[in-house]
Amino acid sequence: LGVAAVLLILVFNFGLVHKAQGHSGLEHRKYDTLSFARCMTKNGFTMFGSMSCGHCVEQKEIIGPAWEFTKFVECQETDCESKNVTGFPTWIQIMDDKEIQRHEGLMSLDELSNFTKCDLESL
Repeated sequence: LGVAAVLLILVFNFGLVHKAQGHSGLEHRKYDTLSFARCMTKNGFTMFGSMSCGHCVEQKEIIGPAWEFTKFVECQETDCESKNVTGFPTWIQIMDDKEIQRHEGLMSLDELSNFTKCDLESL
């Protein structure tokens, strides 16, 4: 096989694995993500990342239009090292200036719901 064919196979397989893990980017169309995003923000969840990070952009796409109600810290403009953020995206729950929990890495809406305990209501 030529190099181009091998690359095409790898990209195709990555896409299948990625979609199988629930990261389609279209999940938000099935749920009321507006209420979901407001719940996350109300309960102190913030996503730390960078819009130059592919996984961060994908996380934004997964949440969909409700992204504007999601608390986000752009680490290229802010010192995220003080929060010990070493990978993007990183979700941190902070209440009363105390870190409650964190998760590093891209999550599906179901994974975010399990992590944040915010319900996903079907449309």
